[in-house]
Amino acid sequence: YSHSILARMINGKIPPRRDSEGNAFLDRDPQIFKFILEFLRSSKVNSFARKKRDIFQVVISDDLIQGILPQLLHEAEYFMIDPLVEELRHRQARLNKRDVLLVWNEGGVIK
Repeated sequence: YSHSILARMINGKIPPRRDSEGNAFLDRDPQIFKFILEFLRSSKVNSFARKKRDIFQVVISDDLIQGILPQLLHEAEYFMIDPLVEELRHRQARLNKRDVLLVWNEGGVIK
């Protein structure tokens, strides 16, 4: 993802903001940013559950991602991570289709 904002910050093309100790500072939502980092590490949209000192990878369910999808998509677009944007748009379309089918099945009429 060499054209992403994060890659450009790392290779010096875009100077990152720094905190008082000289660490790179990103003023982004850490609850959403963890998904961005995980995608960069694994090329998958995942979540983490911690148990003692081990980390277990858990694939995000459609129900969980539906709650954070708008924010996550916004962050992926902000950081210019095109494969993640594409994956999230695909999931969004699939979830929208699922929601239409649920409404149809519940009421017999699409509202």
